[in-house]
Amino acid sequence: MNQSRFLLYLGIVSACTALGLFLLNLLPGFQVHAAFAWGTFAFFSLFTLLAFWYGSIAARSTNKHQFTNAFMGLTMIKMLFSLMIIVGYFFLAKPSDKLFIVPFFGIYLIYTVFETALLMKLGRTS
Repeated sequence: MNQSRFLLYLGIVSACTALGLFLLNLLPGFQVHAAFAWGTFAFFSLFTLLAFWYGSIAARSTNKHQFTNAFMGLTMIKMLFSLMIIVGYFFLAKPSDKLFIVPFFGIYLIYTVFETALLMKLGRTS
């Protein structure tokens, strides 16, 4: 996958996610956590850019195992940061309800599926 096609797909996924997030934040229970949801959206968008950049370098490497290591490493780092974001928000913002999890996991799921498909396509490059 070349860079321009990736950016097009990322733009489409991000626009659809932003629209869904905007609509979700119209609901009264989610308005309180809107800043957290938009911050999560920004984090996963930037992380996907990083994953493409690092994955494309690893896919062109002469070391056959570097791409697998990159894929696994990015997955673990993303999980670790996700846990830190949730726990940090929970303890720092002290939300009155648990609804902040809904947009977080929705965005996490959307970008994880997109990133996995992206990295699988990058892995097929020679």
